[in-house]
Amino acid sequence: NNKKYTNIPIWFMRQAGRYLKEFQEIRKKNKNFINLCLNERLVNEISQQPIKRFDLDAIILFSDILIIPYGLGQKVSFIKNFGPVLENLNLDSIIKVSKTDFINRINPVYKSINLLKNNMDYKNKSLIGFAGAPWTLLLYMIHKQSPKNDFSKKQIFGDKYLLKHLILKL
Repeated sequence: NNKKYTNIPIWFMRQAGRYLKEFQEIRKKNKNFINLCLNERLVNEISQQPIKRFDLDAIILFSDILIIPYGLGQKVSFIKNFGPVLENLNLDSIIKVSKTDFINRINPVYKSINLLKNNMDYKNKSLIGFAGAPWTLLLYMIHKQSPKNDFSKKQIFGDKYLLKHLILKL
């Protein structure tokens, strides 16, 4: 096909904004990454940083896929030069988390979306949000870190009861 495109679609991942000096300044002052993802004002600011430099079609909500395990009550922290670390999984506790409790725990994300939608300097731009897929989240939650690090199939598939109930909850 020899069609010429005037607008070539690109995907500008949220992580690509991490190289921006203005993001790095905010990050230096906000060591707890999950708390940063739950700060409506800063999420609004960070989400708009890449679009202030580049004429992109959409703004991507600044967040992290591990907000879901956090919302289910599993503690999540980030270690510099290593990545995320999750506390031990307590399935009984996670199963008891109601939809209302979950929504209340991650309510700042919903507030961030509304703030961003209502106060965007770029009204003609789309807003994209994202979430982790259940299987990806399950791997992080059981492995307690990135599945890229020292992954063990036996650890993940060893407890069928845990696997079944956690995937259903997710």
